[in-house]
Amino acid sequence: MRHRSKSKATLDKADKALQNWFRRIYPDKKCEVCFQPFQVMHHHLEKSKSNAGRFNHDNLVFLCHRCHSKIIFGNHNVVATYSLQRGAEWLAKMKSLAKVQKQYYTKRELENIIEKYEPKGVYLTTKQLQ
Repeated sequence: MRHRSKSKATLDKADKALQNWFRRIYPDKKCEVCFQPFQVMHHHLEKSKSNAGRFNHDNLVFLCHRCHSKIIFGNHNVVATYSLQRGAEWLAKMKSLAKVQKQYYTKRELENIIEKYEPKGVYLTTKQLQ
């Protein structure tokens, strides 16, 4: 039986490392809805509902804060826009991923994710990421 990581801080650090990695790797990428500079990686399958999708690149969508806020406040047109652009094959992947039952991440798994996305010696300030 796997034990759930008791450290929310480690989970938050892994999430932040992934977001920062995308900002470093794709600095000129645009929002998939309005084509402004992207600022966040939105989880199509919510983190709270899909541990399997939490660190899955296919589940992550490039969005600006404005479009991301629209989703948070229930504007499904944003989701429809990027879903249409990504296509039926992507939607089928997301449906399959939603069915995967992934238990909680262990502390060691989260530490491995942090190491993967936040290489030693790479510490970017918030200002450098903007």
